[in-house]
Amino acid sequence: MRLILILTVVLALTACKPSSVFGPESEKKDELLGGETTELPVSPALYYPTGEWEDGLGNNWDVSVTGANLAATLGNGNLAGVTMTGHIRNGQLLYQIAYPDSTPLAQGEAHLIDDTHALFETHNLDGSLNAHGLLHFNHAAFVPAGQPTELRPQAVDPDTDLTGD
Repeated sequence: MRLILILTVVLALTACKPSSVFGPESEKKDELLGGETTELPVSPALYYPTGEWEDGLGNNWDVSVTGANLAATLGNGNLAGVTMTGHIRNGQLLYQIAYPDSTPLAQGEAHLIDDTHALFETHNLDGSLNAHGLLHFNHAAFVPAGQPTELRPQAVDPDTDLTGD
């Protein structure tokens, strides 16, 4: 009985034609044996645009995006003139913030969430959190209403009195 089963399997396998997908002439890479893998790109509709970005914290950045590179200058506030430079890959922006021709002050990353927003998180060089929130591309942030509640800047002891006193 066992011999009949083995002969049936051997005959079935020899009757199969080589597959164009899995056969010796196929283009498929065997990922288990170290074949190449490709990363899926972000949807073409989602990208970091050139223009004015607001960070929801009252800062306006004049941003230029060329290919996968970003350069920006802070246009207002007590840190006006600070620059941001970064690199974009698969919807993620890795950036550094510094004064022109100076060492970095902070670094961070942003992730696209839709065609006009990205979540960002900036850390000081010692790793401590500097700022986080929502970047608004080419539209006003309406501070503080422009930030989702969980992303709004929080004081150590927030005022919970709704009467305004």
